[in-house]
Amino acid sequence: MSEPRVTAKDIKPIDNRGYVPTLRADFVVLGMLSDYLGRIPYEGSLVERFYPAERKAVVLFLRYLTASGAAATADALTSGHIEVHSPQAKRRLDAFYEIEPQMFCPALRLREGVFPTMTRRQYDASEVDPRFSYLYGVYLRYGLSEPFGYRLANSVQRVELIKSFLADLDAEWVSHKYTLRTAPTCNELTFEPDFVLGTLLNKALSERIGCQEFDG
Repeated sequence: MSEPRVTAKDIKPIDNRGYVPTLRADFVVLGMLSDYLGRIPYEGSLVERFYPAERKAVVLFLRYLTASGAAATADALTSGHIEVHSPQAKRRLDAFYEIEPQMFCPALRLREGVFPTMTRRQYDASEVDPRFSYLYGVYLRYGLSEPFGYRLANSVQRVELIKSFLADLDAEWVSHKYTLRTAPTCNELTFEPDFVLGTLLNKALSERIGCQEFDG
């Protein structure tokens, strides 16, 4: 007996519109870390340093560090920069990275395998939630709106990761503009997210707008 014939009408498109991502605090934090020329290998318990204009980002960073289970403190320097310290988070985050030799100084880059390989187009939480969470974290610190996007300086690995994740998570289109013959090289990624990612990034935008500034 022959097998039943399968036609185009029998093939149902994969529909992920009902998926609701669960934010993974450790990957949100990972997305918020600076990646300027690669991550700086800070000494001691220093996890991250923020510019004076990033006082909201400091509060959000502390929020997700705490959600990840790490105790942290933030100190304002006389320069206006703000440093966040956490021995526990420092050890955990450093484990995601490996040393990458550079011309002027060593830097850190994310290890292979930090993000699970995508094995299917139907969303699987173990595969997509780390990606959603990372994009959420980058958006909290570096996100643009109307259209959605990111503005990043001298951040080669992160730019390529974001482009890859946007493709994995069903973005409609991605535009990458970057400056030439300038220092630093400024990358601007704009994109049209699908319903799931768009809903999530609108949440990130609301969280950023509603956040109080660090007053330490």
